[in-house]
Amino acid sequence: MPHTRPGAPLRLLTIPISHFCEKARWALERAGLDYREEAHLQGIHMVYAMRAARGRRVPVLITEQGAFNESGQIIRWIDQRLPPSERLIPDELRGEIDELERRLDEGVGVEGRRWMYSVLMETDIPTRFGSGPLPAWERRVLPYGLPALRLLLKPLLNASPEQAADALAKLNRGFDKVAAMLADDRPYLLGDRFTAADLAFAALSAAVLLPERYGVQLPQPADLPPAAAAEVERLRAHPAGEFAARIVAEHRPWPPPTHAAQPLH
Repeated sequence: MPHTRPGAPLRLLTIPISHFCEKARWALERAGLDYREEAHLQGIHMVYAMRAARGRRVPVLITEQGAFNESGQIIRWIDQRLPPSERLIPDELRGEIDELERRLDEGVGVEGRRWMYSVLMETDIPTRFGSGPLPAWERRVLPYGLPALRLLLKPLLNASPEQAADALAKLNRGFDKVAAMLADDRPYLLGDRFTAADLAFAALSAAVLLPERYGVQLPQPADLPPAAAAEVERLRAHPAGEFAARIVAEHRPWPPPTHAAQPLH
């Protein structure tokens, strides 16, 4: 399994627009850890992920101790290197955070991605946003490979137009559950402290809220088909959407480090 050289920056393999990759990127930048992002196009990323961590998923964080290929694992690896007062997973909340982050990954994370892919894959938006950090040759082949990417991702993500309504309904229920947790005016999902659960929701909901503070430039409602733009605006106005916007504004390090996601030529 690949390791970084002693003293070398951490390496983060990503699909740059992925909200699961944003979770890892956010946690690394919050911790002030030096890293280099190595971004790849959907599908092509699997070659690099398999080589680094014997799996097909990203993010993959390559460290001196080995490679970690799940966003939750990456956050926990980072957390162990922080002083207790700065950790995202305090010991007394560990069980609650683990369970809530798992539900957010499987709910808001998966369903938000499924709905947004169903919206975007029939447009030219994938060629105009999120590709800046890709290697030059991947940027060049993207317009030609988009039809194949559509064929690959729709069945893989269950993102056909017919399945989009189901994804949006589940996403709405996820937002409602988050809003219910916040109904007692607590500042964060689990009380008075910012944790990995808050970071997870804010990062994963970015697939449908499209914040400007993100590891790559995301499309905005004006770039979307009108029906999709209306849904994004509605979700932004939802209490859970407003909560996510506050978390991004208050806790997402900005601007990002200039070394993190440079194109590879």
